[in-house]
Amino acid sequence: MSKDDRGGVTRRSLIKAAGLASASGLVSAAPMLAGRRAWAQSAGERFDVAVVGGGVAGAYCAWRLQQADPGRRILLLEQSNRIGGRLLSVRPPGIPDMVAELGGMRFVPAAHTRLVRTVETINAALPADRQLQTYDFPGSGPQNLAYLRGVRLRNSDFVNVPDLVPYQLLASERGIAPSDLLARAYGQLVPGIDDPKTTAAARQEMAYSAMFEGVPLYEQGAWNALLRVLSPEALDMALQGTGYHSAVSNVNIVGEILRYYESLGLDPTQRAFVGGYQRVPQSLADLFVQAGGTLRMNTTVVGCEPDEAGVRLDLDDGAIAADSVILAMPQRALRLLSGGSSLLQGITGLISTVKPIPAFKIFATFQQPWWRAIGGSTAPIEQGESVTNLPLRKIYYWPRTDGRPASEGRAMLMAGYDDDEFVNFWNALQPPRDQLPTPTADGSAAFDLFAGTCTAGGGDWCDHLAPRRMVEEAARQLAEVHGLPEPPEIIDAVFHDWQGDPFGGGWHFWRIGVRGDQVAQRMVNPIDGVPLYICGEAYSNLKGWVEGALETADLVLARFGLSPL
Repeated sequence: MSKDDRGGVTRRSLIKAAGLASASGLVSAAPMLAGRRAWAQSAGERFDVAVVGGGVAGAYCAWRLQQADPGRRILLLEQSNRIGGRLLSVRPPGIPDMVAELGGMRFVPAAHTRLVRTVETINAALPADRQLQTYDFPGSGPQNLAYLRGVRLRNSDFVNVPDLVPYQLLASERGIAPSDLLARAYGQLVPGIDDPKTTAAARQEMAYSAMFEGVPLYEQGAWNALLRVLSPEALDMALQGTGYHSAVSNVNIVGEILRYYESLGLDPTQRAFVGGYQRVPQSLADLFVQAGGTLRMNTTVVGCEPDEAGVRLDLDDGAIAADSVILAMPQRALRLLSGGSSLLQGITGLISTVKPIPAFKIFATFQQPWWRAIGGSTAPIEQGESVTNLPLRKIYYWPRTDGRPASEGRAMLMAGYDDDEFVNFWNALQPPRDQLPTPTADGSAAFDLFAGTCTAGGGDWCDHLAPRRMVEEAARQLAEVHGLPEPPEIIDAVFHDWQGDPFGGGWHFWRIGVRGDQVAQRMVNPIDGVPLYICGEAYSNLKGWVEGALETADLVLARFGLSPL
């Protein structure tokens, strides 16, 4: 069988590696264990548990384990100089009551019950002035814009004035919003999945058991399947009008359907964190240290090998050993680590069952919230999101930290939010990932930074400055989307591209042909006889959300005798 676009592995070899190698679904470590004394190096310190990765999953595991047994020697290792992983919150200069979310930004209380319980438990342990507070995160309102194919629509126009919609839709597809088109298509592919009385477990079984045109649905790509139940024009409108390219690209359609219904499909009310989402893993790490745990930052794990009584981790400055190791890492980080780890080389098939999705965000600040004047006094744009088929894709009119829309004074936009193929547009406006941009003032460098009001010691915002050409292009597209005569003047701007190492993308999807419900269980302890555990959003059933990271973390903690909160 020839190689395809799934990282050089055939579908047959991928499915075999993902399940499928033994009756237990585990990879045997016997050959590796038999010879480990021959090549094992002596490790330095020894811990009961070593957790690698300071994102939500890693910080949560370390905290729960240390809390359950303060006498345990637990180590949390983080490669960077911050706790948070793909949660990255930065404060813009001059706007103390706003926080830019360069990573994850919201959650759905009705569906994300693990996160809700975790926050409640954190708050019970924190003084009142440090507790995690949330606010209503605004969605897309009827007055927000959809600038598609050169036509400027209000969201309400999809339903109320379908003749304005610039797509040649079938009669049965007219008068339906883009996201509702996708939901209707999902219901055709898996009849009954949209029943609000259906439990999450039943919905998962329905989706993975579903057949479509004689082929198991999980063996089909989203693009392939959706094109059989939507016209090409409706599919393109769904792609452009929802703002997410990955939702209709060729990833495993079952994974995408379940992600939709277990997050936004039934009760889409969303909340966000006052002071930033990153406060959640930071609080977990603080509580872990207070309970007696050891946290080491700026430490890279370069190897993972069997040890006489557990697992040895080779670090960039030595080695440690642990009775058990938890790798709370995204797929790209696992692949990088597998290059120097005989243990992980044995599970590369399992690691490859997911595809990282490129993701990009750019934030910009302005002297005034100029977007409020777009609709006049009768229908002003205050908050929520607008979408476009221009490379900006999704624009969020950012709220204050109490959830109120900006009405006057300095204000901020998430000026662009891209995924999948659309990220490529912005790649040309930033330096290669192994080349740092320079904050030059004269514009002589190809990728000089837009410094704005940043000065030395300007805080986390100033660590993520956007290149000047990127900022200028974002301003140009903002003007086109909103019908402005000239680009709005940007005061400060930051961006983040999540394709870079060690993340590889902003979130993950199951690859075509993978039964994600089975792989999620197998990844918990993938090597028979070795106390090595894996958790994180990548191999969860709720990809793209913190809830997924906590879901897999609870599966790992169950192996240590701990129940979910």
